[in-house]
Amino acid sequence: MTDLDERIRRAVQASDNPDPDLLPSEQNIWQMMIGVYRGKNRWLNILAIVYTFVFTGLAVWTAISFFDAETTKGMLGWGFGFTFCVLAVGNLKMWLWMQMDKNAVLREMKRLELQVALLAQRGGGG
Repeated sequence: MTDLDERIRRAVQASDNPDPDLLPSEQNIWQMMIGVYRGKNRWLNILAIVYTFVFTGLAVWTAISFFDAETTKGMLGWGFGFTFCVLAVGNLKMWLWMQMDKNAVLREMKRLELQVALLAQRGGGG
């Protein structure tokens, strides 16, 4: 059970009006970035950032080699390598941003769960 789940459970059990500090707060960009490296898929996200650095280094190397190439065929090869590396870095970054967005959506869903549980506890079903 995560810390957020535990805070929601305590808030529902506490009273009809939970302490506002128990509700999950809005996170800034740095907290969202750190949050990607927590949880079940931590290892996969760490692997993605390692590959991002690897492909960035390869992109620099292929760009330098592109300008050192003496033939058109060599320039095409290094150019395609550079393009592949830049696309790989872009896709890995996009994937990490989607993970941050997924975490934000889950946090909002848990906030709604808490509000629905409090409403049901009060007997205001409708």
